[in-house]
Amino acid sequence: MRWGCAEDDPPLESEDDFLFRSLSERYPQAVAAAERVRVFVQKEHQTTLPNEEVAFLALHIARAAPK
Repeated sequence: MRWGCAEDDPPLESEDDFLFRSLSERYPQAVAAAERVRVFVQKEHQTTLPNEEVAFLALHIARAAPK
């Protein structure tokens, strides 16, 4: 098990980066924070998070950030 998911569960990934691009334009600071998480995960766990996963993180970071 990794992060509460079975090892063979593939990460969310598609060719459509619409959500990632939209969040990058509207919430650049949240996406920058999520990108730092991506770098951390890559260094610590030797796995790459696709843009869809980074967008998911950015969405929750933006929602939780003080207004």
